[in-house]
Formats: sequence, C-alpha cells, structure tokens
Amino acid sequence: MSWWEILHLISTAFMVGVIWYVQLVHYPMFDEYDKARFSKIHNRHQVLTTFVVGPMMLMEVLSGCLIFDAELFLAQPLWLVSAFLLLGVWLSTACLQMPCHFKLERRYSARGLKFLVRSNWLRTLAWTSRLVCLAIIFQGRAL
Repeated sequence: MSWWEILHLISTAFMVGVIWYVQLVHYPMFDEYDKARFSKIHNRHQVLTTFVVGPMMLMEVLSGCLIFDAELFLAQPLWLVSAFLLLGVWLSTACLQMPCHFKLERRYSARGLKFLVRSNWLRTLAWTSRLVCLAIIFQGRAL
C-alpha cells in the first residue's frame, strides 16, 4: 500500500466523520440560531469549517489523482467507482451546497436551510459509499 493510498483512506474517513456530524447535528441546529444574528453565525461557520475540511478535501482529491494516475482502477474497478463518487461530492458541493450557503449567508431562509439539509444527503451518502469502497479495496489486499 502506497503512502498516497493511506492518505486517501485517512482523508476520506475523516470527511465521512465530518459529513455525518454536519448532516445530523450541525446543519439541523442552524434552525435554532437567533434569526437576527443568523448571517453572522453562518459566516463564522463557513470560515471555521473551511479551516477544518479544506485541507482534508484537498488531500483527498490530490491523493485520488495520484491513485488515478497510477491506474490502480485497472486492477480494482472500485477505485473508479470511488473516483466518480468523489467527483459527485465536489459537484454537489459546488453546484448545490455552496450556492445555498452563499444565500443563507446573506439572509436566513427556512426554505434554504431545508434545501441545504436535504441536498447534503447526496454528499453524506457519496462520501460514506466511498469509504465502503476503500474498505473493500484495502480489506481485499489484506487477505
């Protein structure tokens, strides 16, 4: 197992933990915040969350590129499945969650928050599926 595969597994496992926490605890709590201070709280959430998830997401995608470049998917097709799931995470983030966050940053919206929580299930399930794929890949190597 190469160092970038280990980094990939670590970064994916970290993001799975973060996304489940965000999905089940953090995003639903947004509705409990004082609506008059919501934009300020939300902005702080965005900045602080970027410091936590940014490096790991970057590590995950860079190590994924090294894995793709090494053509590991030729020997194990689950690498390709995992890569497409990662692409789905990034597309969902860029096309669904980020625009929703930008709108919520300007003004609280119950509808916008509901969309954020519901659409985030795409990332939650994709990241979890990625971790399952990686667990199968690495478990298969251990046999």
